[in-house]
Amino acid sequence: ASAVLPVFVFDERWFGPGATDDFGNARTGVFRARFLREAVEDLRANLKSKYDQELLVACGKPEEVLPKVVRAVNATEVVAHGYGCWEERRIESGVKQQ
Repeated sequence: ASAVLPVFVFDERWFGPGATDDFGNARTGVFRARFLREAVEDLRANLKSKYDQELLVACGKPEEVLPKVVRAVNATEVVAHGYGCWEERRIESGVKQQ
C-alpha cells in the first residue's frame, strides 16, 4: 500500500534565542514567526479537511529529523520542496546525504 506523510520541520537554526545570523541579528522576527506558525496551522487544517491527512510537525534540524521519520515509517521515497537561498540549499544538501 502506498501512503503519503506530509512533514514540516521548524529548523532550530531559524528559531529561538540562538538563531542569529553572522552579524548577531535574529534570523526570524516575531511577525515572521507568527506568520509561519499560522501558515503551518492552515496547512495542517487544509490537509485534514481536504485529504484526511495529518501533518507531522517537528522542531530540529531537517537533516537529523527527516532521516528519523523515514526510518520510523519505513519510507521508500522522500519528496522535498527545494530552496533558492544558499543557506537553505546547504541544509537541503545535508538532508539528501542522509
